[in-house]
Amino acid sequence: MEVTNTGTKDVDLEAPVIIFKRWFSKRKFRVLKVQHSEIYPVLLEPGSTSGLEISLDQFYETVPELQLACRMNIEMRDRSGKRFKSQTIRLKWF
Repeated sequence: MEVTNTGTKDVDLEAPVIIFKRWFSKRKFRVLKVQHSEIYPVLLEPGSTSGLEISLDQFYETVPELQLACRMNIEMRDRSGKRFKSQTIRLKWF
């Protein structure tokens, strides 16, 4: 996951929420820690980028039915409550 601030003001982002989708059902997971370290909230200055590598295997091991999900996206909110969403990513083709 890579987040870029394309605006002209600093953005203070909360932890991302990964959303797995399958037809009409959704399952949400908030990323609280990365390698046992709390890195959120993160402050992004204009033009800066923050990257995070997320392995989906950890979610599949914990909740095996997530392997049936065919789409996913990521949402983040800033401190003021404004929501930022990624485009939907297709995980499987049927």
